[in-house]
Amino acid sequence: MEIKLLQDKIDEKRWDDFAKSSPSATFYHQIGWRNVIEKTYGHKPYYLFTEEDKQITGILPLFHVNSLMFGKRLVSLPFAPYADLCATDAKAAPLLLEKSETIAKELNVDHIEFRAHSDDTGLPTDLTFVTSILKLDPDSESVFRGLPQNKRRNITKSMKRNLSVEWAVDTRDFYALYARNMRDLGTPPQSRRFFDNILLEFPGSSTILMVKLDDVVIYSALLLFHRDTVIDFMSSTIEEYRKYYPTDFGIWNAIKYACEKGFKYLDFGRSIKDSSNHEFKRRWGAGTQQLYYHYYLNKAHDLPHLNPSNPKYGRLSKIWRRLPLPIANRLGPIIRRNIV
Repeated sequence: MEIKLLQDKIDEKRWDDFAKSSPSATFYHQIGWRNVIEKTYGHKPYYLFTEEDKQITGILPLFHVNSLMFGKRLVSLPFAPYADLCATDAKAAPLLLEKSETIAKELNVDHIEFRAHSDDTGLPTDLTFVTSILKLDPDSESVFRGLPQNKRRNITKSMKRNLSVEWAVDTRDFYALYARNMRDLGTPPQSRRFFDNILLEFPGSSTILMVKLDDVVIYSALLLFHRDTVIDFMSSTIEEYRKYYPTDFGIWNAIKYACEKGFKYLDFGRSIKDSSNHEFKRRWGAGTQQLYYHYYLNKAHDLPHLNPSNPKYGRLSKIWRRLPLPIANRLGPIIRRNIV
C-alpha cells in the first residue's frame, strides 16, 4: 500500500469519489472545502491518501496553520466541527497517522488536531465539543408534534408576527447580520469571502435562509446539504428583534424545507458541551453526539485547549464587544484566520 500527497486534478476527482462513497466521510472532506480555506485564508493543505492497486483506500485532509498568537499546528480540518480519518482498509489508518506525524516533525509544529466522531486513535483526547442532531420525518407536522412544548409555542407565536422567509445565494444581508452578531458576542467574524467561497464551491449543496420583518433581515442561516443531513453551519439574529421569535421561525422553516426535500436529519452544529448554546439545541429535541478532538503532541507537552473556554479567548472577547462595528469587521477576518 502506497501513501501519497494530493497534487493534481485527476487525484482530486478520485478523492471526491472516495469521499462520496465512504460512510465516515463528511461534507468537509470534499475538495471544495480545501478550496474554500485555501482561497480565503491561504493556509497550506496537506491532503494525504493511501492507494492499493490504483484504488484509494484512505484519506486524511490536513492544513498547516501558522499563527503568532496560537502557534503552529496541523488541523483536520480548519473551520469544520469534524473531519474523521476515512479508511476502507485496516492498514490505511495507521499509515496516514504515521505520515501526518512525519509532516508535523518536518514543519516543526506544536501539535496535530484531528476532529472526529469516534474515539479510536489512542491519542490524547479533548471532549470539550459536541454536535446536536434532530431526527426528521417526511411529514413536518409529525416533527412539529414531537418538539418540546415551549418550542411549539414559540413557533406558533412567530407565525403571527408577520415574518417572511427568503432564500438567497448573495451573502450581503447574511453577512451584515452575522458580523454584527459576532461583534455583540465578542467573537472576530469570518471574512465575507469565506461565505462567498462556500456558496461558489458548493452551488448545489448550500444556500442562505433569511427571515425578514418587512424589509429588514432579522435572522439568517447558511445551510449546507450532505447526503441525508441539513447542516445549520452558521446562523445569526439580533437581540432587539427576539420578541418576534425570528430564530424559532427560521429554524422551523429550515426543518420544514428539510422534511419536504427528504432529508432525515438536521445537524445544529458544534457547541461546547453543557453550554447555553448546547442547551438551546437540546430544547429543540436534538440528540447530543460527542466529538473527539485527538492530538498528536509534537513540540507541545499538554493539550492546547484552543477553544472559547481558554482565558485567551475570554480576554479577547471582552475587548471585541467594545469595538465599533466597522473596526471589528475590518480586523476580524485577520484575527479569525488563525482561530480555526
